Amino acid sequence: MNNIVAERKASTSESPRLAESLFEICHHFALTPIPLKPKSKVPLVRWSDESWKPTSVELEAWALKPDINWGVRCGENLAVIDCDSEGAYSHSIAKYRLPRSCPVVKTGHGYHIRLKPKRPIKSQRVDDVEIKCLGSYVVAPPLIHPNRTLYIFLVALNGTLPEVHLSGLFRLPTSSTVPHSSGATAPGNFALRYCGRARLNRSAVKCSSGKSNWRSNVHEIVHMSVKRVVKSAVK
Repeated sequence: MNNIVAERKASTSESPRLAESLFEICHHFALTPIPLKPKSKVPLVRWSDESWKPTSVELEAWALKPDINWGVRCGENLAVIDCDSEGAYSHSIAKYRLPRSCPVVKTGHGYHIRLKPKRPIKSQRVDDVEIKCLGSYVVAPPLIHPNRTLYIFLVALNGTLPEVHLSGLFRLPTSSTVPHSSGATAPGNFALRYCGRARLNRSAVKCSSGKSNWRSNVHEIVHMSVKRVVKSAVK
């Protein structure tokens, strides 16, 4: 019984640290975080491109909730090639000759390859992969998948996301591309609002100094992923 209580306390204390690290990474890459149900991919908010514009106070409140997962919204600053299997992943790497610097996340069943689109496109399925961009979100490591598998970085973030012309890469019709002037591509100005009103102490110091420590936070997320893997294996 004492072990269960201790584990719950440890899990509760990790949640704000993990969220804070994720917020700093989102600030660096101009992404918008989305709170998800514990051990689930189901959003806890209406996250659509127009409606979800979280303030720092809202994010802090969500960060204090134990064990919730987090996602990030795709769009102008993030596109993800979702490969549901080893075969789809290997085929995508070979066929499309993606940059080796692309961050890669191991998911419950396959892989997420992260990119920055030169022009955002509508989310759609192409061959054996799904391109997640406008109108989509992806989960953020170290998410616990409903099947108890953890999402972890295989190729970590390195400061920038490789820019790729998705329509050209996948030979999509021009109707798939959304003009930059469209409101649907707006990232919600999260970085400015979070930086200006941050209430999580360490992030507030980083933002006010104008220096981002996102790289160490990637390491922290990877470290916490390993800890969660070990705990899951023990169970």
